Amino acid sequence: MLFKFLYPPNIEHPRVNARLDVFGLYGPIVNHHSVDTCFCKKCMKIAKDYVLEQKHKKYISEMTKMGIEVNVN
Repeated sequence: MLFKFLYPPNIEHPRVNARLDVFGLYGPIVNHHSVDTCFCKKCMKIAKDYVLEQKHKKYISEMTKMGIEVNVN
C-alpha cells in the first residue's frame, strides 16, 4: 500500500519525498479514506495544508534556535 501511494501508476513523476512526508506525518492520508483510493481534492488539500503548516513550524523552530527573529504572520 505504501509503494502504491508513493508511486501511483497514473502519475509519471510523483513527488515521492513529499508523499513520504505526508505519510510519515499524517499517516495514510486521511483516517477515513484508504491510501489506495483517496486522491480526492478535499483530502489532497487537507494533506498539503498540513504538510505546509508543519514545514512552517519547523522553519520557525530552526530560526529561533539560531537566534534569528522571525515575524509570524
